[in-house]
Amino acid sequence: MNFRVLSRVSRAFAWSFCHKHSLKCHFVEQNHYVQQMSVQNTSVICDRLASAKQLESLQLQLHVIAEQRDNALLQLSSAQETISSYASSLSNLQMVLEQFQAGEIAHLQ
Repeated sequence: MNFRVLSRVSRAFAWSFCHKHSLKCHFVEQNHYVQQMSVQNTSVICDRLASAKQLESLQLQLHVIAEQRDNALLQLSSAQETISSYASSLSNLQMVLEQFQAGEIAHLQ
């Protein structure tokens, strides 16, 4: 009887030892997996922060370019008004010159 009890205890101990070893291996694997996920999560967070900074920089550049565009449009509008004014003055001068020439021709005849 002692042998049977001892055999059962021995088998139970062996099973317990193997089960403990199996659980330890499973724990080590899970711990490694969690560490990998943590590294990947940190990498994703860093990538998102870098993307957010890049987006902010691009938005700032876009704002600056939009201001430059608006200023260029104002300068273009002003230049077009100046050209229109010069064209009107040139037309008036041409009309005065033609009237003067007509008067000179009439005076000579």
